[in-house]
Amino acid sequence: MAVSPGTLTIEGVARPVRRAELGIHVATEVWDEKARAWPYDLARARAHYGIEIDVDEHSGEDGAPQPVANSIPVARANGGRHPSLDRLATLAVQELESDDDWDAWFGNDAPDLFGNRITFRGWEGSALRVRWEARYKDRDRERPFLYEGLVEFTGIAVRVKEPAEADVFLSRAWGGQAVETLERHVLGWSDLGANFAADRRSWYSVVYARKGQPLSSQYRVLAPTKEAATAAAEAQQARFAEARKAREAPLAPPTPAPDLKPGPPKRLSDSRERFSLEVTRDWEVVPPEADPVMAKLGGISLARGTSPRQESLKAVAVEMLIADDLAEYVETSLGAYKSIWKIEQRGEVMLAGKKGVRLVILQTIGSATTRLLKYFVALPQKQALVMTFAAPPDAFAARLAAYEALAGSLRLEP
Repeated sequence: MAVSPGTLTIEGVARPVRRAELGIHVATEVWDEKARAWPYDLARARAHYGIEIDVDEHSGEDGAPQPVANSIPVARANGGRHPSLDRLATLAVQELESDDDWDAWFGNDAPDLFGNRITFRGWEGSALRVRWEARYKDRDRERPFLYEGLVEFTGIAVRVKEPAEADVFLSRAWGGQAVETLERHVLGWSDLGANFAADRRSWYSVVYARKGQPLSSQYRVLAPTKEAATAAAEAQQARFAEARKAREAPLAPPTPAPDLKPGPPKRLSDSRERFSLEVTRDWEVVPPEADPVMAKLGGISLARGTSPRQESLKAVAVEMLIADDLAEYVETSLGAYKSIWKIEQRGEVMLAGKKGVRLVILQTIGSATTRLLKYFVALPQKQALVMTFAAPPDAFAARLAAYEALAGSLRLEP
């Protein structure tokens, strides 16, 4: 059954979400700090409840809302025992002061959620009606967070070493109701590959759902036998080895940056025609399959030259979700990359008649360095234009004037 999720309210603005799920996971291996190992032990097995909410196409990006609660202390709210699925639908789970039992976050590279309270308000088909209240910190201020609506129940997932052990682990670690009262969906065998020890490599998976509930679309059927799973894992490992060998092949000598192609500049707009840039002919549009993220966001993605001296330009309009103004948004963005970015220059600019911030950044990832010219420009309706030129340091120095001229051609569409 398709579930129509509810709404997420942030800073008083309610927005629809496209996916909301709740699942229970039985951990058959639990880390033993003293032994520095993952013992597979029936007595140590634990059941964990989690909710994940996917808001829109931006969910999963740094700072964007994608609320998740990885650990909800449901058993504690039920007097220390895991509830039946019917009983679960009547519970309220409250975070206590100095509580270590919760693990909840606003999104990736975003603040944690605290003061959590999740109230379950009954089953509707394969979904639970849920009210999730919490707070998060935006700089030094606390903000309210609220989700209200349906959350699809994806089932109780159990992964064991032998098929006969699945029901046993479920009953011991969860035990909210008898196994025979649940719908039992067998996924089959998976093989984690030769990097895992022999006794931790092969696993058999089962998902338990409410009686009559089909298997959630988040799961896929695996191999029917342990041998078939191992064969599939070895074939995949061979493909990875071939791809790695191709990547490690000696690079051809660097080619000089291309000369300017004849012809007048062309003006390019983003997919929603919120802004446009006048682009010289030496820049080429990156096809959607080569930059699926930018294609999804509807921005402009361009490239110039060839590796290892390739230059790129990405420009996109984004919502300032956890910031009140451009300055806060810039600080949030910089904080997310402080481990790899060194700010070399920073100043205020005007582009297309709007206030903006100009940054020159040295980016270091491993032994590779790239220099970035980055512009943030304030747009109406709490949006910002983010424009980033990237190039190897030597190419960047030679091309900086051209980058600034291109940025100066920005035009905002009415």
